[in-house]
Amino acid sequence: MKMRLSLITALSLLTSAGWAQTDSITISGNIKGLNGRKFFINWTDNAAKEGGQTVQPEGDRFNVKIAAQTSPILARLSMPRPFSDAAKDVAPGFFFIYNKDLKITFDPANGEAMQLKGDAENNKFSDLLKQLAPANAKDERAMQKLYYSKTPLSKEDSIKYSKEADEANKTQFGLKDAFVRKNPDAFASIYILYSSEYYYSADEYLSLWEGLTPAFKETQLAKSVKENLTKLYHTKAGTSAFEFERTSLDGKKVSPSSLKGKVYLLDFWGSWCGPCRYSHKHLKEMYAKYKPAGFEIVAVAQERGKTMEACKASWQKAIAEDGINWVHVLNQEGIEQLDIVKSYMVKGFPTKILIGADGKIITRISASASDAIDKALEKIYGF
Repeated sequence: MKMRLSLITALSLLTSAGWAQTDSITISGNIKGLNGRKFFINWTDNAAKEGGQTVQPEGDRFNVKIAAQTSPILARLSMPRPFSDAAKDVAPGFFFIYNKDLKITFDPANGEAMQLKGDAENNKFSDLLKQLAPANAKDERAMQKLYYSKTPLSKEDSIKYSKEADEANKTQFGLKDAFVRKNPDAFASIYILYSSEYYYSADEYLSLWEGLTPAFKETQLAKSVKENLTKLYHTKAGTSAFEFERTSLDGKKVSPSSLKGKVYLLDFWGSWCGPCRYSHKHLKEMYAKYKPAGFEIVAVAQERGKTMEACKASWQKAIAEDGINWVHVLNQEGIEQLDIVKSYMVKGFPTKILIGADGKIITRISASASDAIDKALEKIYGF
């Protein structure tokens, strides 16, 4: 009897040990510059449950066990920047938690891509990260100057760094877009659609989603993509422009009804937004080219001043500085009756929505990486 109980206990322990091995994965690696500083890994699993773990490395090396997943989930690795003394200044890196051990190595201070070696999904993603590394580093440098500079930037410097960020964004977008089209079965493609929502028109985004295989379309991350689709569907091609009325800077009433019969661009921007103001150079070229044919631009500004006077001052100053002489309205004026930004579900700036002479939306973009508006205007006007 005693021997039987011992055998049962031994089998039980073996079973438990086997379960522990298959129920968790080991994430290990070497992150240059950690020097024993703690970092954090957090995630949301496929049951929408949030999780996280603080990791204490030994020097630059670390080793941690995390629950394995039946389908991949997005994880974020956050740590103090090696080049900053501010602990709150974190540099995140993304990877996937799945069903195999994973090794992570990189040198963040030198802009090195995170190298992932483990399951097939992370391996594919790692190849993309390597391609993205030069553009990511360029974008990081520009963003540091634009948003974390200790001294206010001049207009010239703001435009300079916005241009650098824009060039980097175009390169990043091109590489990510090509990856999605070539890898419709990859979990990384779901991640790219999740994180690149603003780079696509509603119709492009929907088309790419429909082109993906069903493999990972029921994951938690895919649910977020479906939510993005719902928002973009609100302003998909063929939808009538949502009505609003404002008084323009030159004192005229402006509304989609008053503009019917014209092709026009709704440009959502703000004086505080470097990428918005960088895009004005191209908009001025577009306006000069198509204005004689009846084209119009209606700029809807979202300002950040604490008072209406402050909003008007920053708005009018930017218009004068940038020399943008089209129709201008301020969202804050009359926002109690109707918030134009919310009506059009604008979440990022700049956002541009092209509306046809029939009053229906032609296309929408929320980044300057897409040339969808230029192509649409060429098609409309024939030049």
